[in-house]
Amino acid sequence: MSTPSYVTIHTFVMQTVCGVDISRSSFTLWKVPDVLPSTTPDTQPMPPIYGHIGAVLRVAREKAGRTQEEVANAVGLTRTSLTNIEKGRQKLLVHTLAEIAVFLSCSASELLAEVEARAETQRPAFKMPQDFSKKIQAQIADMIVRGSDTDSHAKPPSQPHPRKSRNAAR
Repeated sequence: MSTPSYVTIHTFVMQTVCGVDISRSSFTLWKVPDVLPSTTPDTQPMPPIYGHIGAVLRVAREKAGRTQEEVANAVGLTRTSLTNIEKGRQKLLVHTLAEIAVFLSCSASELLAEVEARAETQRPAFKMPQDFSKKIQAQIADMIVRGSDTDSHAKPPSQPHPRKSRNAAR
């Protein structure tokens, strides 16, 4: 017999601390790891947007007078999945959001507008770093003010370089 692979060991020796592989000429002893790397839970927190989406969906569902079971059955989810979505613990596919919106007699754009409004009210306020110079602080403040009024990707109008313009005049 050959030594089983790591995955095979885990599959067949789930509760065993160690296993033994005996062949005619030798035997092999291996220790089964406590937790396999592939089975460790995902420790990354969910982005806050999913909490906002879930809260908006819950309010829309309750406003429409529907239960989690009804909505879940209509869009092909389990009630548990819908519960996790409403609590912000599970991601939501775009087509599922659209199907939920149709079932609740509203549009996905209305739901997303409400999500955006909710996210805006809960966004932390920006604190200016005090170790920056007054000039840098003023530039940052100006960018924040301009960023809310104009397209942040627009290029500023180009100004001729002072040296180049003097040389061009000669």
